[in-house]
Amino acid sequence: MKPKEIAEASIEGLNSNDLEGFMSLFAPDASFTHMGLPETIEGVEAIRNFILETKKIFPDLTIQVDKWIVSSNDVVAEYRSHATHAETGKHMRNFGAFVWEIHQGRIQHMKDYFDMARLIHQLGPDFVKHRPE
Repeated sequence: MKPKEIAEASIEGLNSNDLEGFMSLFAPDASFTHMGLPETIEGVEAIRNFILETKKIFPDLTIQVDKWIVSSNDVVAEYRSHATHAETGKHMRNFGAFVWEIHQGRIQHMKDYFDMARLIHQLGPDFVKHRPE
């Protein structure tokens, strides 16, 4: 697969709750930087656990890509997301960008830049107590 196809497949995996399909796109030593967390998530098992926890909190999380930017092995997607917070029933809509670094046909590093202030405004300040670590 080409880098953009890998990025598209990862979005499809997230949207369809296909965790195994999503994880199969990552290199064994991959990392994931989520701008809402203090540290980068290292390794596929840690990434898998993060996604599992995220999907528990937002089981209907859906991502819609509005714009793609592709440069050799790097892919950027500007996105809109929406989901319902499982514990409170509050609905959220947010904006962000994913950045994928693809090496040898696998995701080596993925970054998620999103608007945490907007998220907290919609879900309330207690939300930060419930986000995945």
